[in-house]
Amino acid sequence: GPRLTGPVLIEPWHPAAADGLSDSEQALWRAVGGDDGLSRCRVEVSRELAAWDYLVLVDDAGGSQFDALRAMDPAALPGSVACLAAGGRGFHGHHGRVWQTLRGNLHLSTFCNPQLPAASCGLAMTTLPAVAVLDALDAHGPWHTRPGIKWVNDILVDERKIAGVLTATQSLSGELNALTLGIG
Repeated sequence: GPRLTGPVLIEPWHPAAADGLSDSEQALWRAVGGDDGLSRCRVEVSRELAAWDYLVLVDDAGGSQFDALRAMDPAALPGSVACLAAGGRGFHGHHGRVWQTLRGNLHLSTFCNPQLPAASCGLAMTTLPAVAVLDALDAHGPWHTRPGIKWVNDILVDERKIAGVLTATQSLSGELNALTLGIG
């Protein structure tokens, strides 16, 4: 078929009930802070643009979506997931340091099963979110000074922290079967 150039809305946003979701979708929705105000739509996106099966948008998350995704059994998730929260409570950085969520900022947590050799890729995954943030910032400059990384999870501009990243991996039989990333 024709190649998609961007997201194509297949089914428009419509109100939905959580009990209309599959068991794995319900578990995901509740874990990442979803409430009864559920709406759904279906879009089609080329795999070159996005590798997520689910994008979950939550207005006010009651806890860390990164922690929620990490706590779930990877086999119980309905597929790869990207979660965005407009705001919330219980978000944190490295070593559990609490940080405040502010509307207008990015609060993104993702889960995927990369099915890569853990021995050769596991360590690289710890730097992936920081490098991705730098690439995004570079693309949206110019900056007075170039954004940088205070190794390994703080993003700095003009020597001030503007973002942080978290990474968690899980392997099974030598294969990386769970990768959870957080950017805030």
